[in-house]
Amino acid sequence: MVSGSQWGPLLFKLPPAGDLQEYYQEVTSLNRFRRDRDGNIQCLPFKMNINGVTETFEWRATKVKERRARDWWRRQPAYELVRITNLNPSAGGKRRNRPVGHSSDGGEIVAMLNAGLKFTFFGTGLIGVFGERWETMAAVTGFTVWLVEHWAYEHAAARTAQIIANAQAIQRSSARSRS
Repeated sequence: MVSGSQWGPLLFKLPPAGDLQEYYQEVTSLNRFRRDRDGNIQCLPFKMNINGVTETFEWRATKVKERRARDWWRRQPAYELVRITNLNPSAGGKRRNRPVGHSSDGGEIVAMLNAGLKFTFFGTGLIGVFGERWETMAAVTGFTVWLVEHWAYEHAAARTAQIIANAQAIQRSSARSRS
């Protein structure tokens, strides 16, 4: 379950499962996601306790090799889920110089999601080390990023259409007043 609004914090809740208690994670509000100059989301972090260790993960906008390696369309926006807890700076660096599966700061890429809603686990995320709850949290937070991006694009298009309609109405009104 995801609750919240674009103005307040998001609360992700996972129900109890087996011997696991209900899990919840509060994530920063939608209007506070770190964004680039075009307004695209650059970062959505979350934390989870995995086998007694608090792990930090971060959804980031990406243009990395993993898309090409998985035959994803290059121009399509995509997001990578990076494991922040165990950064390995020697595995990072420029795209062409780093191994597939690592971010520029050396974080392990554990999942990806593209604009077409293609979701893929990678590396440690793929082999199930983090467990089903983490997989659920990864999917839910990833789809939240997707929804926020698409909500922003839809509303931007609607605002643009309204601005154009207003400008045309002003032009017609101005043309009538001149005649």
